[in-house]
Amino acid sequence: MEKQKELKNFQDFINDPQALIGQLVCYYSGLSHSKSLSRSICKIIKVGPGFGGWFSIENNDKKFSIIDGWEKMSRDRSSWGSVSYCKLITENEAEELRMEFARNKYMNAMRNTLTDKLNLLTYEQLIEIEKIINN
Repeated sequence: MEKQKELKNFQDFINDPQALIGQLVCYYSGLSHSKSLSRSICKIIKVGPGFGGWFSIENNDKKFSIIDGWEKMSRDRSSWGSVSYCKLITENEAEELRMEFARNKYMNAMRNTLTDKLNLLTYEQLIEIEKIINN
């Protein structure tokens, strides 16, 4: 299997933007004042001309700059306060992110289950849980 070239940034593709098609990116989006942004792994599916060029990713109709990976925002008020950008990642980085996403999903499910069951616990069970937590 061919070893994937280490990707540094989008500017490496300015002279050949078509080479971006099929590359993996981590897509970040959310509100600009939020402490954390949502993340997902996507592939670049289309590139286009224009000032500096643009690309789009799967399952998303936004256009991103080839120069820095940030969304090419429209000027209407609907996009004010939102942040959206992509970073190039390797297959190894994508696999690490997938494992992190799966772990976070499992942890959230466990927390929800514990929260749901909390009202059903007896006093003695709560004392035992407190002992476990404080050790």
